Amino acid sequence: MGRGGVGSDGEGAPMPPVEISAEDAIALGWLRRERGDGRRRGFFVRGSSGVVSAPRLAIVGSRAPTVEQAMLAGALAEAAVRVGWAVWSGGADGVDTIAHRATLHARGHTVAVLPAGMAPATPAKNEALFAHIAACGGLLAAAADGATVQPAAFRARNVTLTAAVDALLVVCASERSGSLHAAGRANAIGLPLAAVPWSPRSPNAAGGHLLLETGARCVASPDALIRWLAVLQSATGGAAAAPAAGKDGSMQRTLLLDGSPARSAARSRRAPKPAQDLAVTAGAIDASAGGWQRYAAAPAAPVALLDSVPLTAQQRTLLQAVVGSHPHGLMPDAVAPVEARGAVVSLLLELALEGLVAMDRYGRHLATPAGLRAAEKDMA
Repeated sequence: MGRGGVGSDGEGAPMPPVEISAEDAIALGWLRRERGDGRRRGFFVRGSSGVVSAPRLAIVGSRAPTVEQAMLAGALAEAAVRVGWAVWSGGADGVDTIAHRATLHARGHTVAVLPAGMAPATPAKNEALFAHIAACGGLLAAAADGATVQPAAFRARNVTLTAAVDALLVVCASERSGSLHAAGRANAIGLPLAAVPWSPRSPNAAGGHLLLETGARCVASPDALIRWLAVLQSATGGAAAAPAAGKDGSMQRTLLLDGSPARSAARSRRAPKPAQDLAVTAGAIDASAGGWQRYAAAPAAPVALLDSVPLTAQQRTLLQAVVGSHPHGLMPDAVAPVEARGAVVSLLLELALEGLVAMDRYGRHLATPAGLRAAEKDMA
């Protein structure tokens, strides 16, 4: 059983997804509450949902953020990790991907809620990222591997995401963004909601402005996010609500960590034997020590996160372009038309979070020493 809760066979292959019911999803901590749409949907899980009592923030936004929006999305995710929150998102291009990567970079716990199965990955370029999230966090899907992604699946994914977290933050969104559907679900179930204000001239600003006009909390910086999260924790007594009990009422709360760095996991009181078996199979707990043990959000021993995510073909191509732009640096405007610029910005942020690219104060992207070595290795 790996530290992040993913088991493997003798050859180190990842454990296949495990199917659980909606009731089990709540009992094992994957969901905080019922989805609220009347459907008894089952789920497929890999990895761990994280410590049950740890608060969870969903960070969502546009698939094509600007450079400034992408940078802030990463900074907000890292700020949430610093104050003990897990970061959940939908695994999509843009803000979702940046939030997941920034959380891993900050050694926090992240879970991707997927619209279909875990394989093939949606989007395909996130296949390696999802494998990494499964090893250091968790994956939650509404369908078996190989399922076709239907348009309605993305809305269903938003319903699941809002049922799994304690608060939702929309970083940037247009008037037609799917993030507004997630925000609408948050409002419908009384989930705390926040949005980032942007200049009216900024792309993907109109959706956030609409949310702010209708009562969403204004979060303009990482410090503002930390203040909001502190208010939320204070309102709930310092911790997020524990998941609801199972049908027999015997599901117990997970004991909180005492904060000691020497302890790498939180122990739980006894749970029903079927729930234990499911959790062990799904990789959420480790029963090898003779007790029921749930993985903590942050392991005591550092995990080499940055070296374990292989670059995609798109990332390698863009890294070579950044290296080739020396000494002037690469500007997104110079390498992509307007309609593709958001994807380039997202890729650049992914490279930055891997420590391969750095942006100067003029918005130019330059290769770091690690980036130069990676590019040389790729060309060899």
